[in-house]
Amino acid sequence: MANLTIDPKILNKLACPACAEKDSNGGPSLKPANQSASLSCSVCKREYALINGIIDLVGDGPREIDVSQRLMESRPLVSIYEISGGRLLQKPFSSLAWEMETSHKLLELEAAHDLLDIACGTGNFTKLFSKSISKGTITAIDLSLPMLVQYGKEIVKSGINRIALMRVDVTKWPFLPGSF
Repeated sequence: MANLTIDPKILNKLACPACAEKDSNGGPSLKPANQSASLSCSVCKREYALINGIIDLVGDGPREIDVSQRLMESRPLVSIYEISGGRLLQKPFSSLAWEMETSHKLLELEAAHDLLDIACGTGNFTKLFSKSISKGTITAIDLSLPMLVQYGKEIVKSGINRIALMRVDVTKWPFLPGSF
């Protein structure tokens, strides 16, 4: 799969989730590493891989995963989720169409906004929001790498280059204050 492009504006919003430090100039500590498909922290030197154009700020280290997260990382469930737009899992609890319409109205998005979509899954809401944001950037984050990989394939096919995908554990916040 072709790599997704990462807008430098998005890279300028990042802080290392391991040390949460800024660089010596007060800017973002994560920079593209020399000659490799990764980002490197200029402070603690930790490296973060780019996997199919997805910035992986979690890595493969030990972590506790509950049953629901295990399901969200299961490739068969990701395929079902993508085909149904998540409706099979959400239908007993809510109307996806109502949620999407309501969130779009409440956000009052403008063309130049920079947006962070937390728990983006396979991008149902991100796709909707991207229609309103033509000049800004969209950062879509999720803990499930299979969900992000599935969404990344769709982004590459669609040619949208304003969306950056990141694997993030939100308990280790990787964004500088005021980024969004």
